[in-house]
Amino acid sequence: RQVVEIKLQPNTVHILHQQTDSSGNKLPQTQENFVADFCIATITPSLLHKIENNFTNDFQKALLYGVTNVPAGKVAWQADRFWEADKYQIYGGISWTSDDINQIWYPSTGFHNQRGILIGAYYRGFPESTLGFGNLERATRIKHALSEGIKLHPELDPSYKYNDLSKAMTIAWQDLPFQDNGWVRYSAAQRQTGYQIMLAGQQNKFFMAGDAMSYMPGWIEGAVGAGLLATENILQQLTQTSS
Repeated sequence: RQVVEIKLQPNTVHILHQQTDSSGNKLPQTQENFVADFCIATITPSLLHKIENNFTNDFQKALLYGVTNVPAGKVAWQADRFWEADKYQIYGGISWTSDDINQIWYPSTGFHNQRGILIGAYYRGFPESTLGFGNLERATRIKHALSEGIKLHPELDPSYKYNDLSKAMTIAWQDLPFQDNGWVRYSAAQRQTGYQIMLAGQQNKFFMAGDAMSYMPGWIEGAVGAGLLATENILQQLTQTSS
């Protein structure tokens, strides 16, 4: 279900849900209103801003301008484990490149099995290559990863037996429904303004969590820490109410 409206009332939070299909398209006549005393939202700020709401203007501006979305994408496929042969003797880890693909990741398990999953490209950040990656067709993404990876590993030539490109997968996180980014980042000024406004929540009943509300965006540890902080904020409100 997709959240389509958030309205803060004096003592409650009203959340309107809309059922959607797997592509995020809204299905008709499937809305449901949920009422709660508190709400913890893990929706990324840029998507939260797009939901119908009655947040304050400062909070709305913080969602839109107080944080920056970082695009990211990967290409991976199944391959015979040529990297573990005597020529390379690579057992897990990462090769860094100066090309657009940036990194090649090798599996850290299943050593000397016949096949493994090779990550042949990890686009991220704000180079034009990353921003344009999401606009490419799947076949073009794969071809680009191979053409640059072959500089390091000749075995990535499509004519070699090693690659099973029929099983290749690609992803551009910023283009996924309900995602909008690979992760977020903050400038020093954004940390002092937008981040603090979002962290404070709304009316002591609506709080944000998720890795975007931490000092470790993009990591599970950041998401867990933000969730604990939001929970503590609610417990503080309950304690003050009961005392």
